[in-house]
Amino acid sequence: MAGIVVVTSATPGKPEHSRSGVTHVETVEKPGSAVTRTRAAEPLLAPDRKVPASDSDQNPWRSTFDTIASMQSDVERDHAINNLINGLEPGTLLSALRFLAVREPDGWTREITRRMIHHLAEVEPARAASEVEGWPDGAGKDQAMEDVAIVWANRNAAEAAQWVKQWPDAQMRDQGMTGVAYEVARGDASAAMTMAVGLAPSQGRDDLISHVAAQWTASDSKAAVDWTGKIPDSALREKVAGSVAMELADHDPVAAATMAVTQLPIGKLRDDTVIGIVERWVQVDPKGAQAWVQQFPSGPIRATAMDNLAKLWPDRNLAR
Repeated sequence: MAGIVVVTSATPGKPEHSRSGVTHVETVEKPGSAVTRTRAAEPLLAPDRKVPASDSDQNPWRSTFDTIASMQSDVERDHAINNLINGLEPGTLLSALRFLAVREPDGWTREITRRMIHHLAEVEPARAASEVEGWPDGAGKDQAMEDVAIVWANRNAAEAAQWVKQWPDAQMRDQGMTGVAYEVARGDASAAMTMAVGLAPSQGRDDLISHVAAQWTASDSKAAVDWTGKIPDSALREKVAGSVAMELADHDPVAAATMAVTQLPIGKLRDDTVIGIVERWVQVDPKGAQAWVQQFPSGPIRATAMDNLAKLWPDRNLAR
């Protein structure tokens, strides 16, 4: 069978340096086994000095990126990009980015630029932020700024949020803060909710609030339930209540069921939430789930809930 062999240039007896060569991938055929062998690779030039941001033949980055662009295998190109990026110091990385900025854009150029900015944001987020702020206006700049904000939020949410608040465009500012809030919600849902409610009303904001409320429920269900009940906008309150009830069902299905039938109006959202609660409840207390469903009046929702019980609890002969 065919074996995939990843090979890098290296000198025998010396440690490999990912910045020194292109990673090559080759397929070696040998009946019944995969054979691994190494071969020398032509070095990729990764200059440590600053170079002019031009696409001229004299620019040492040109041969580096032309080599990557000429690779026929997507896997080989991906390894080469990873090795190059991981071997660059932030200053050299900026030099590469400025060369790419004046190169004719294409699919792989946009991809390597995105990955370089992501890597720079992981090690020096403020420097990455300063770099993308200087880019020409357009979709590429907008996406890069959002990406940097999200990566920065993983490292220091307060600094990321402070940077985003300084963005001049209100819509971009809300999009950036949305990305930061999603990251913050993984560790501090209450703080994320404070960010979320400060955004301008939109579908994106409502989705964020619903998501954060569910995360909050997992860490402090009482606070999340109480807060949800006080949302003044009825449509948003119902949307959030559905998310909270579904999350609550994982550890308190009785409270989730009560919330669904008392806070959600009759309709699709309520039906979907009830079915979701039943599916979770039957995993931890199938008898309790059955008893609750059997209280439903005859109709489609009862029939659907009973069908779900039967699928998830197949060893019971359930009375309809």
